[in-house]
Amino acid sequence: MINQPVNQVRLTNVAIVKYKYKGKRFEIACYKNKVHNYRNHLESDLDEVLQINEVFTNVSKGTVAKKKELDTLFGKSTKKEQIIKMILEKGELQVSNLEREDEQSTKFNEIASTIRDKCVHPETRRQYPITFIKKALDDIHFAVKPNKPTKKQALDVIKELESRIAITRAQMRLKVEVNLQDADRAKECIKDFKDLTIEKSQETEQKYSIVFLVHPSHFRDVNENLPKVCEEPTIEVISHLVINEGVQEIKDDQVQDLSKEAQNMNINDDVEEEKKESSKAKGKGKKDKEFRCSSCTMAVFDDVKLYREHFKTPWHLFNLKRKMKNLEIVSEQDFEENQDELIETIM
Repeated sequence: MINQPVNQVRLTNVAIVKYKYKGKRFEIACYKNKVHNYRNHLESDLDEVLQINEVFTNVSKGTVAKKKELDTLFGKSTKKEQIIKMILEKGELQVSNLEREDEQSTKFNEIASTIRDKCVHPETRRQYPITFIKKALDDIHFAVKPNKPTKKQALDVIKELESRIAITRAQMRLKVEVNLQDADRAKECIKDFKDLTIEKSQETEQKYSIVFLVHPSHFRDVNENLPKVCEEPTIEVISHLVINEGVQEIKDDQVQDLSKEAQNMNINDDVEEEKKESSKAKGKGKKDKEFRCSSCTMAVFDDVKLYREHFKTPWHLFNLKRKMKNLEIVSEQDFEENQDELIETIM
């Protein structure tokens, strides 16, 4: 046992990993956050992970496991370092409420980021802001599962989001090349795929090639079924995610649809800002209240109609994209003078 002064309790502000083996419980005292680093192969030095290089039966009381007991259960040939590694890899990590909340928050952000990266609006083919995704997850009361991979959780919840809001998986761009005599069989293989869009097809004297967009869920079908009906086909992934990233004018009906969705989800920052400014103006009895765009901070308007029209301009859409990438905003003059060069910075 590690003797401690009566009025001083050590070995309490630690991350404790517990492991039950053949009916006996063993514990090790680790530094906080280092256990995850070790399990994710970001840390391999045990001295950086362990506070004390010992196997305990009770960390809080400082009770060290007896060597005779370890030899009986794990075998005399098993070294203490091997036992510690076994506990680190298989044991249950005991965390505080704050640590658990922090871990949940981190995983929630990872899931939201995965959804943002993999999904687009069905019509505009543009990605949603991360705030929109988080609000959508909150509205469906999504709960993070601590022991399930975040990517798997993201793919599962996308299906539920598709039934609630206008969102879908970004398509993949594939190129398939087969022998000319197999052309009809290749077309038959892909014709029933979801969201299929054929962009280009070409025939030569010996080969037939086709470039098409397809839902990511069908990539495995192409990869597995095409070799069964065609001799030595070539399957090439040109783009994993087909996303409309260009800065261009959005049609009025598209703007209205996006605005309605954003208002329903209550996450359109610009619209909310407008409401706040309007309410303040009414409260103070002012008619000439200024309206400022949160994405283009230099854009200030004294007319609500002009303020709303600003949301459709290429300058605003360009700054909105830079804001999503945590880049500095660009003035309207700089944008007009160097538009072609600046657009390359967000591609």
